[in-house]
Amino acid sequence: MIELIATMVILGLIGAIGAIGFSQALRGYTLAASNAELAQKAQVALTRLSVELMHMTEISASNSTAITYTPVFDPLLNATETHTIGYDSSAKVLTWDGNTLVDDVDTFSVAFYDDQGGTASSTFIPTTTDLIEVTLGLRNAAGNTVTFTDRIFPVVFKSENRF
Repeated sequence: MIELIATMVILGLIGAIGAIGFSQALRGYTLAASNAELAQKAQVALTRLSVELMHMTEISASNSTAITYTPVFDPLLNATETHTIGYDSSAKVLTWDGNTLVDDVDTFSVAFYDDQGGTASSTFIPTTTDLIEVTLGLRNAAGNTVTFTDRIFPVVFKSENRF
């Protein structure tokens, strides 16, 4: 009888340890899946921003959390349509022309550089700005902010044909 009880206690301990291990593995899988989804969401948003800002003729207004620009995808066309990318900190969304581009955004910033090693500016100057840095902070499943950054080299179509 004592041997039977000892066997049951040992099997119970082995089962408890196995359940804890399985629980940790399941938690790890869930966290990895949500982080992969977060990274994909950030990649889609940054790719959209990159395409839009790479092909623009001018930025008519900008600050650290919003940018209004005129895109052109064909240099022979006169672009007159403007678009705005903005961050709504109360709703935690990044919008493109008022439509949600990505949600669960904790931080968003835009900085302009005259060269890759220069200092950031809050304004775009067509004759000197060489790159635009977009930083996006998204909240993950654990409640932490994960930061994604993209540097965009705009092709500014101007009268002197700066390509």
